[in-house]
Amino acid sequence: MGGEPTVATFSGVRSGDAPLTWGQRGIWHAIERNLPGHYNVCVSVPVPPDVPADVGAVAGAVGRLLDRHEALRTRILVADGEPRQIVERAGTLPLEVTEFAAADPHRLVEQHRAAPFDYLAGDLPVRVVLNTANGTVREILLVLCHVAVDLQAVCIVAGDLTALLAGEPLPAPGTQPLDLARRQQQAAARRRSTTSVGYWITESRRIRSPMFVDAGPPQRPPFRSAVLTSPAIGAGARILATRHGVTDSTVYQAACAALLGRWTGQRRCHLRMITDNRFWPGHREIVTHLCQLGLFVLDLPADTGFVDLLKETERAALRAHWHAYYDQGELDRATDELQREKGGPGHADCYFNDSRLDGPPVWTVTSKPAADDAPKSLPYGDGTAPVRDADVWRATALSTFGWQRDPGWMQCSFSLRVSGPSAVPSISLSADTRYLPAQEMERFLLAFEDLLVEACRDTTAVDVSR
Repeated sequence: MGGEPTVATFSGVRSGDAPLTWGQRGIWHAIERNLPGHYNVCVSVPVPPDVPADVGAVAGAVGRLLDRHEALRTRILVADGEPRQIVERAGTLPLEVTEFAAADPHRLVEQHRAAPFDYLAGDLPVRVVLNTANGTVREILLVLCHVAVDLQAVCIVAGDLTALLAGEPLPAPGTQPLDLARRQQQAAARRRSTTSVGYWITESRRIRSPMFVDAGPPQRPPFRSAVLTSPAIGAGARILATRHGVTDSTVYQAACAALLGRWTGQRRCHLRMITDNRFWPGHREIVTHLCQLGLFVLDLPADTGFVDLLKETERAALRAHWHAYYDQGELDRATDELQREKGGPGHADCYFNDSRLDGPPVWTVTSKPAADDAPKSLPYGDGTAPVRDADVWRATALSTFGWQRDPGWMQCSFSLRVSGPSAVPSISLSADTRYLPAQEMERFLLAFEDLLVEACRDTTAVDVSR
């Protein structure tokens, strides 16, 4: 892609190989089903102004980053259709050097994000661009394959690189993916997987029909993605979470489920949801892809108030998260069998994802929960000041709606994603226009905001069926 050639040299503690971890296997299959580069992750790391930042010094810090995290020097080898992770102990990583003043940041990010990683050609799962001014590196762009990292791992990598640039000491790295893959082959992990797969099959049998039916022929383009950025939603979610003793993530998911029921007429909402699996012991600091899908199933009785739905949503979400750690191959085989048995899809094709890095709860699981097989509580606090009801009404005037060029993070019937800072979240809705035409997508997002605003105004109930 042009630019001055240079390399980062790495020399880690060990090499090795193992099967893919459960989370790696799930995202590997997702990458195979989507457009090249669709799941690449980009992060910009500014270089602190008071540290040595010539190209050589920064290349050295990048090399030490790869020494530290085996996921960043792992290749994927596919033999007989079975992918395995191969950790390289030593080697070099090419770096691209650009001139800060001449670079178009948007073009640079899009150019590198769109380029797929070719594991079979020997690519490592990271590309690095050094943006310089007068020979000094001002910014480091990391482009990472999603097999190597999830969003929490991206934050760890960016933080470690900043510390390495500044010469700050770092604690020993967390568990490495090789160790996790081997642990997942042990008997305790196999039992955990079997329990989770059993939950998926039991809940999937409760799903009698898809959430959506065809509304007509697809529009052009067939998949659309809209986003509503709303301080009113952020304030409303915080008020309702505080008032009713749940997390704001629960509020968002309850609103999504309630509106899906209203739009489709279904009395049972089923969503696949993203779980980061960081609440399991020893998982907090791993640099790898730990996220897996959880299955959320919630009954929506007629005349149910939104406030009444919050605790039921919390319980259903906890069950889904608790059972979102499993051997992907075991689940695939079980759901394929269920699909043959049902003569149709084995589980939901609608998605919910709360990807706010400052907002989703931090969970800690220390022991197996009691009879309902789900954690009892989610410690949570975002450190923000209380929000007054009046702030919600004023905030609605600041909301913005728009269409995204990218068809969304997942091409499926319906996917709703919460992102951005908790105070001013962005609610992104991606949908197949056969099921939810573009004009309905806009109405859905505005109704999402209205629902939370009205729920703050009326402390008794908002009928989710109207």
